[in-house]
Amino acid sequence: MKIIGLTGGIGSGKSTVSSYLRKKNIPIVDADQISRELTAPESPVLSEIRILLGENAFHADGSLDRQAVADMIFSNTQLRNRYENLITRETAERCLAQLRRLAAQKKWKAAVLDAPLLFECGMEKYTDENWLVDADLATRLFRVQQRDGISEEKVMDRIRVQMNDSEKAARADEIIDNSGSLEQLYAQIDRLLERIGYER
Repeated sequence: MKIIGLTGGIGSGKSTVSSYLRKKNIPIVDADQISRELTAPESPVLSEIRILLGENAFHADGSLDRQAVADMIFSNTQLRNRYENLITRETAERCLAQLRRLAAQKKWKAAVLDAPLLFECGMEKYTDENWLVDADLATRLFRVQQRDGISEEKVMDRIRVQMNDSEKAARADEIIDNSGSLEQLYAQIDRLLERIGYER
């Protein structure tokens, strides 16, 4: 089973690519979803996050305020590193366990490890090849502002702390340009799927 790493910076449209691959009946191991489960109510990780970030990182009902967390960690490199280290190891272990279960089923030609921090967290060591979803900066800014309702300055703060685009591109095996239409995006994905043996 070929393991494809799928990654992309904020606003690149990686989730759109992941959704299309899922519709093509390709199993997706979603690192973001796993990390969200780790910070769900009643998770033991929440108590460690409370110690690290304080009560301002939580809603009144005790659930994690993800927007507040983002604001805190994207403006403080040391805090961001400590927060990411807190959940990265467990997330990576759970991703690997899911990939092993899929491989054991012996029914899939490929599976996708969908991880926005694929390279940053070293999870590319689990993959056979890596696909980077990219888009021009103006498109990315517009998408995130529309989605999250935050200022351009805050979007840029998040982009700056991620691995730069040129380094990601150098480490990727394939680059999917998501600056155009959905039809153009899907055509690129279809070509990649054909290359690894999936029919349209």
